[in-house]
Amino acid sequence: MSSVESTDLFWHHGVMDLLHDPRVAAAGVSGREAEVLAAVGRRLTNREIAAELFISVRTVESHVAALLRKLAAPSRSALLEIAIDAASRAAFPRPTTSFVGRVDELQTVSLRVAEHSLVTLLGPGGCGKTRLAQEVAARWPGEVRMVDLATLGPANVESALMDALDLGTDSVPNLAGRAQITLAGRSILLVMDNCEHVVDAAASGATKLLEGAPELHVLAGSRRPLDLPAESIFRVAPLALPIGHDTDSVRASPAGQLFMERAGSIRASFVIDEFNAGSVATICERVDGLPLAIELAAASLRSMSVDELASALHHRGSLPGRGGRSLRHRTMHAAIEWSWSLLSDDEAALLSRLATLPGALFLEEVVRVEPLGLPPVTDVLSSLVRLVDQSMVIAHIAPGNPTRYDLLETIRAFAVARIADDDAAEVRQAFARVERDVLAAAASKSRTGDLRVYRDEQDRRKVLAALSWSAKESPTVGQDLLVSIASHYELDPSRTLLEGVRDVVESHAIPDGWQAKALAWAGLFLNYLSLDLLQKCAQLAVERAVGEEDAAFADWASGFAHAYRDETEAALTALAKASAYFSTAGNEWMVAHCSMARGLAETDPTEAVAAFEQSMLTFLKVGAPWHANSARMALVRRALEAEINVGGATRWLQASLAYAQHHGTRHDRAHAKLAEAQLSALHGRTDDTLSLGAQSAQTFRQIGDLRCLGRALMLMAALESTPTNALRLSGEALEVALLQGDRRGQATAIGGVAETATAAGDLVLAARAIGAAASITSKPPPAEGVIKEEYASFMLEGRAGGPMLVLSHL
Repeated sequence: MSSVESTDLFWHHGVMDLLHDPRVAAAGVSGREAEVLAAVGRRLTNREIAAELFISVRTVESHVAALLRKLAAPSRSALLEIAIDAASRAAFPRPTTSFVGRVDELQTVSLRVAEHSLVTLLGPGGCGKTRLAQEVAARWPGEVRMVDLATLGPANVESALMDALDLGTDSVPNLAGRAQITLAGRSILLVMDNCEHVVDAAASGATKLLEGAPELHVLAGSRRPLDLPAESIFRVAPLALPIGHDTDSVRASPAGQLFMERAGSIRASFVIDEFNAGSVATICERVDGLPLAIELAAASLRSMSVDELASALHHRGSLPGRGGRSLRHRTMHAAIEWSWSLLSDDEAALLSRLATLPGALFLEEVVRVEPLGLPPVTDVLSSLVRLVDQSMVIAHIAPGNPTRYDLLETIRAFAVARIADDDAAEVRQAFARVERDVLAAAASKSRTGDLRVYRDEQDRRKVLAALSWSAKESPTVGQDLLVSIASHYELDPSRTLLEGVRDVVESHAIPDGWQAKALAWAGLFLNYLSLDLLQKCAQLAVERAVGEEDAAFADWASGFAHAYRDETEAALTALAKASAYFSTAGNEWMVAHCSMARGLAETDPTEAVAAFEQSMLTFLKVGAPWHANSARMALVRRALEAEINVGGATRWLQASLAYAQHHGTRHDRAHAKLAEAQLSALHGRTDDTLSLGAQSAQTFRQIGDLRCLGRALMLMAALESTPTNALRLSGEALEVALLQGDRRGQATAIGGVAETATAAGDLVLAARAIGAAASITSKPPPAEGVIKEEYASFMLEGRAGGPMLVLSHL
């Protein structure tokens, strides 16, 4: 036998691996003895070994005896175990880096592998499937073999499986038969990695192996399922991200830990500290917590700082490559491109369209987005299911809630680059039309008190994206969507939504195509943030009104704007005209809204309470309990402020509290707490007032309801016994009123400053406050105690400097 043939034989039967096994090498086993040991491991008889190695049976017996002596093995069975153990270790690559995180996943998968014959680790490229499989295999009590299918075609899969398991019994023609003969009675875990591009061949091979060797366990790694009845699927998610950007949060997160571990191998002195924690968190977020991407990011520290890397990811969105890996894993781009190449045309088209849209879409949204002028996706539902199966789309399934479909940002960035700009614009407009219709239906449901639809922050972001696109590209769709946004969220705003609508209105200078109705609703919605924007929208509504209905909506918005400016007569006149039209038109819904606005405008508390009560009753009449409760809380607040019918107001309050607790939103509950705080103040329960006021203020601040935030702050300031705290609260209320453009709120806050300063003996501040109040209202705080000639100059200073001067002295 030639040296070449000998070497080939060594490699073919894993002899070289045996020679490098620590136990075999330490025993001084020769090359020929290693050949015999490898054959024993394959359960060949002495005669079969002799025939294969072209030596006599007596020579084989001599080598076996030497192996028993050198390896201190008591029997041939012990030699078999040594050969199998050595081959198993050699067949499975050992990681060179530490395993970070995934403690629960490791335990769960290990249990599944023990209980099921076939387990598939499913996930996108770079999520850590291979590494998790390696760690599971390292804990397997029996033999472990691995086969990487990444570079193979379907025709080569069976032969690769036979090589990995040493199924060399040529006399048996099929895979199942060979497995039955060779693997019987052995506890083997076969790790079958990178199955996605040969999934049918891999499934067929696994089926045949398990048919022949029921004791075999297969752990597959794939981006798509094998679709076998016995298959147990475990989805490998990205590593958990930091819950905050502080040092402790980043260090505690698996994603942060992996970055710190790998960065430490690049720079020995690297630690996550207060200076870089925010950047590390940003990096982990930008790469979706994908382990491969985190490792590539850490490797970039050879050439840039953590802050520079975070900035580069923010602006460029991609990571530099890294050598020493398979081609598919040298960059995230290559890893995703590998998956992209496996998609059908319909799947690729749907993925690109989804990437163009904001995340977390409902099934209805995915199916209904039909861009004009683009080739239709033949079967959207089937394509979506296949994209989920192939780990290109994530399905968030929560019991009792609709499934949401989202993309990792790394996949989104890749897919969106593969759709033309004009096509992307068509997709966005189609999505805006869908959101218009979906939100209109949701707004209709919310009137009846069904508040479950479209309440999540993810939904608000989708709606804002659609509004922004349509405001620029399709104003008619945009204005319809705006009306639905305002009517659906009017009693349940969020800072995100309010600021987003404000930005659209301001950045696009209110599109010319927007008509009076849309402008009126925009103004009413934005009055939480800015009375100036309410005034602007109301004025434009008046200017653009065409016909009686438009004029009625313009009057309604104008009535609100005048009411908040204390322009009572103008407000009541506009609202009377609007109410008359809506009543004639049979629109009781808007009649109730007009009554609500009239309650705000009335200066007579009795008339105001009556208007709020009328609004409440009308809302109940049209089946709108949520809005009715809002009117009831307004009634309670006005009655308690004026201290009229306190007993009745208390009963109304209890009803409002009960509804808000069981059916309302956190905005409702905050209003109820504020009314409860007012009642506590009337009864002298200062501690309760301050506690309830603080709770409601916190919610109003988070939501972005500046108007009610100012009310809560002033209620607390009036009862705060410590002058310093009272001035702080009045100052916060003044700042909020300035932000909102609320002159009434500014006057009230400045009045609180004057009163507190006078009581504390700071007459200079009191004089400035009185002067500032006189600059914005005809009814400034009384000047008793400070109307002295020596303070007159400070009052003049206050009148000239206005509210900002007062704020600067707090």
